[in-house]
Amino acid sequence: DKRMVRMTKNYLDLEFRILARDMLDAKYPLQIGTYEKLNEKGNALVEFNKACGYDRYGLATDSKDALWRTFRDGNPSVCYSIMTGTLAVPLKRRWLDLEGHTMDDIVDESAKRMEKVPSVTRRIRV
Repeated sequence: DKRMVRMTKNYLDLEFRILARDMLDAKYPLQIGTYEKLNEKGNALVEFNKACGYDRYGLATDSKDALWRTFRDGNPSVCYSIMTGTLAVPLKRRWLDLEGHTMDDIVDESAKRMEKVPSVTRRIRV
């Protein structure tokens, strides 16, 4: 429902503008904008949280993987480091099965390229 998508974005925008205000007040070194307006990093955090929420609530209870799938098994393609621009990568194993494995067992070979994201506005499409 488009109304729910808009309402979620408005809520997250307000939540991160409050956080931005508090970060400025505390003289925190990372800046995500102001209470009036988020910067590129702040907007990215809104979009990441939106995507995470959709992964969490979009889990189909009747799917073949419903017994083991968690929101952490969602599509990470919209997320990246707001500090370095490094893209998030999908895991080769289920989230709950990661313990006791090496990085090579968990992260796909193509992920080791450490691809960078040029801009928030070009990357996020949720």
